[in-house]
Amino acid sequence: LWNCDLIVEESLSTAASEMGDLPNSFSHSLSIQSTGILRKERVGWTILATFIAAIGPVTFGYCVGYSSSALLDLQNENAPSDVRLSSEQASWFSSLLNVGAIVGSLIGGWAIDKFGRKGTIVLCAIPFEIGWLLISCAHHVSMFHAGRIITGLGIGVISLAYPVYVAEIATARLRGTLGAVNQLAIAAGILLSYSFGVLVHWRWLALIGAMLPALLVILMFPMPETPRWSLGNNRNSEAANALLWLRGPDFDVEEECCVIKASLDEDHQERLPWRDFLLPSMLKPLLISIGLMVFQQFSGVNAVIFNAASIFSNAGFSDAKLISITVGAVQFIGAGLGCLLMDKAGRRKILLMTGLVMCICHVVLGVYFEIYIPPTEKTPQADTLALLGSIHRSVPAKRISSLSITSLVVFNMFYALGWGPVAWLIMSEIFPQRARGQAGGIATLINWTCSFIVTQTYQSMADTLSIQGAYWFYAGCCFFAFIFVYFFLPETKGRTLEEMEAIHIHSPCSQSNEMSAIQDRVGRSILATFIAALGPVSFGFCLGYSSSALLDLQSPNAPSAVRLSDDQASWFSSLVTIGAIFGSVIGGWVIDKLGRKGTIMFCTIPFVLGWLLICFAQSVAMLYSGRIITGLGCGTISLTVPVYIAEISAARIRGTLGSVTNLAITVGLILAYVAGVFCHWRWLAFIGAIPPTLQVILMFPVPETPRWLLGKGRRSKALESLLWLRGPDADIEEECVTIRETIDRHEKFHLRELLSPEIAKPLAISVGLMAFQMLSGVDVVEFNAADIFATAGFSNGKLAAITVGLVQFVAAGLGCVLMDKVGRRILLWPAALGMCVSLVTLGVYFLIYIPPKDGGSTSDTVSMLSSISHSVPAKDISWLSILCIVLFNLMFSLAWGPVAWLVMAEINPLRVRGFACSLAALTNWSMAFVVTYTYNSMVNALTIQGTYWVYAGISFLGFLFVYFLLPETKGKTLEEIEAIFNKDKHNYERID
Repeated sequence: LWNCDLIVEESLSTAASEMGDLPNSFSHSLSIQSTGILRKERVGWTILATFIAAIGPVTFGYCVGYSSSALLDLQNENAPSDVRLSSEQASWFSSLLNVGAIVGSLIGGWAIDKFGRKGTIVLCAIPFEIGWLLISCAHHVSMFHAGRIITGLGIGVISLAYPVYVAEIATARLRGTLGAVNQLAIAAGILLSYSFGVLVHWRWLALIGAMLPALLVILMFPMPETPRWSLGNNRNSEAANALLWLRGPDFDVEEECCVIKASLDEDHQERLPWRDFLLPSMLKPLLISIGLMVFQQFSGVNAVIFNAASIFSNAGFSDAKLISITVGAVQFIGAGLGCLLMDKAGRRKILLMTGLVMCICHVVLGVYFEIYIPPTEKTPQADTLALLGSIHRSVPAKRISSLSITSLVVFNMFYALGWGPVAWLIMSEIFPQRARGQAGGIATLINWTCSFIVTQTYQSMADTLSIQGAYWFYAGCCFFAFIFVYFFLPETKGRTLEEMEAIHIHSPCSQSNEMSAIQDRVGRSILATFIAALGPVSFGFCLGYSSSALLDLQSPNAPSAVRLSDDQASWFSSLVTIGAIFGSVIGGWVIDKLGRKGTIMFCTIPFVLGWLLICFAQSVAMLYSGRIITGLGCGTISLTVPVYIAEISAARIRGTLGSVTNLAITVGLILAYVAGVFCHWRWLAFIGAIPPTLQVILMFPVPETPRWLLGKGRRSKALESLLWLRGPDADIEEECVTIRETIDRHEKFHLRELLSPEIAKPLAISVGLMAFQMLSGVDVVEFNAADIFATAGFSNGKLAAITVGLVQFVAAGLGCVLMDKVGRRILLWPAALGMCVSLVTLGVYFLIYIPPKDGGSTSDTVSMLSSISHSVPAKDISWLSILCIVLFNLMFSLAWGPVAWLVMAEINPLRVRGFACSLAALTNWSMAFVVTYTYNSMVNALTIQGTYWVYAGISFLGFLFVYFLLPETKGKTLEEIEAIFNKDKHNYERID
């Protein structure tokens, strides 16, 4: 560092003499730095350099948007043009830009290391100018294609050079904001292209594109090279000049030079051998960057941008160019918002939020095209798809035409806000200096290769899968992108590039090592939770299976060797609860005997055996046997996984992780509903066998719970488990002692102790919550979702069931977020009232839609209400039933679904936890059987509306039960919760 000081001091002196207009101020800054005083940095020049260099990404965006504007003229027979493109040529016209970008990304990494970041940006003007002039003067298709390839070459290089340039000139606190200017500039270029495309011919449009790189060359000459590249090439004076220009004379330029130089010396600054990319310090950031690039492109963004005008034209909008401008403006606004939020919210949060919203937009867009454009004859159709296609003939497209533009606008806004800028920003900041060129080139190559694949295959996917299937595929990619970010991407907000490098080599740089340890500690518990949650996924799949399979098993037209009558179908739905009752009876004994982990793995046997019996069933008896055996697994897993999660989780995240159980159940339901649309009931059963098989493999490296191990006297194993879960920085000895002391205070459990307050109170609360959970009628809704919607007048019951499943999933995810913030009690109160109101309203709907049977005795009020059916057409209020069921499922999945199981697992003392949870689960499944099997009888006796009013009354009683009896457990350790229910009444009341 002493040598570095001499070098930098000499360089700074040289820089001062070279900058004749600043000698006094600079020498003054040196005296300030020598006394250790640091003044405020200057940011204006850094911002100026960023925006001048951003003309490169503006050109990039202009190239991307050009095809959408130009192709409407180039393919229009009536437009004045001497060149015409066929559909295939137009597809290549769009895609060849990516071919050139692939080549550009191959040489881009070498170029930015050879010519510098600034030099490479300036050189990019050459391919841009040549390409645009070729297109502008084109008189043959080959000239078009050549121009697009050459402009693509410039894009491939600029897409790598610009983010690296900005990342290396910006300070840590500004790097996110300035790095997001990349997407803002691209959006500006797209908007310019769309806007000028309305006003000018495609030749003039290309000529305008040639002006941007010319302006870039002129304005970039006075801009400095990045200090990091200059110091890496031993241009110390140039680096000091650059830092002085960027930061101002009052900033500690010498210190920053020293830090950069020390980092470069540590890297030895030789060109990185390719074999070194296999080292963890290189491989981790490389895989993260590549993953982000792949998911960025497979979100389908280029299919939207390149074909924006055509998509809107197909959707029925006459002025496609104007709509494209609107989309471009939305992208610009989204990118501007991203600039403001990048250094405030952080990269991870932005990516997670935008990934989910993009997924939802694609799903909605696919549904729109499913309704607006019926499936082609070439598309294989399930019954549901055929029904969906028929909606086109009953719902005028103009009534829902706003749906496609809304979906695309929202998608583009959130893409420009998150995935557009962040993927490039992470690429520019996550790699070590010496690998930045090579690794950035690889990531950029992957990006443009994926872009080419998506663009070129979009039309083929639309022809094969239908346009809606293509968008649903992109929706799936967006969801997987969310998972990728959640588990693998570290937060880079506020860190210098040198600190970022230290994260991946675990160096003690700043606070990165501490933060990494904290993330790892929580990450292990989350990983174990999600692996264990494959059990509840199987549970949910079993619940949803009957709703999907019964439509085929009861349909006389469906190809099936087995047919079920109404009575057999009722037993088919109910028998899973019979098996679950037996599973819950033995579950308490098994989790105490085999352990929590061992029991979860053991549950694989009944799940797989049951699904195979159903899959190969040749008689009703085999179907029944399969449902009972899978129910056995459901009963055991339903009490085991909540206990496992509660015992491995720290108090501050136990509520969040405990809610994952219900989230996983909804995932299983959705899988069963969605797969049921496309698969025969036998294949659907085969799919059901996959999650338990996967679980038994993944559970092997996951530890047993420390509390069960300590209860069995296996202290060394318990310490290993705590070390794995909490990490080396946690005080595992203290936690181990606390658990051991709680166990030692109590002897072995005897049945006579059930009457003692410390056991009877939590047991009564657990059983009460389970009873009210099931007597709310939720299983009736899930088992008979398709039938309920069909009865309500909706012909497509499977689609309605999928909608309900998605609502449950969203609500369960929201419950995970709120559980440790709001608390258990406060979540249950409004949820119970919301469920009550939903069921009352649902009963009123069915009273109006289905009048009481002839001869039935009714009150004056009921008679009056039933008469409404003669004056109000049922179709006019058919939305009411789906709204009520959606609201009911939203409230249930938000609170009553997860909280009942969570409280069961955390409120009972350790020594009685197996028995108590078994009794609570037995109550749950017994109530589920009673409710499910008596539903049809209740409907016949009370009418369907009377049945739902009974469930509404029970939901209100559930509200009273929680208000008066349930203590709050948020933020308390299991040992603290156990202490609440001791003989001292004061301790019990203190929790309220």
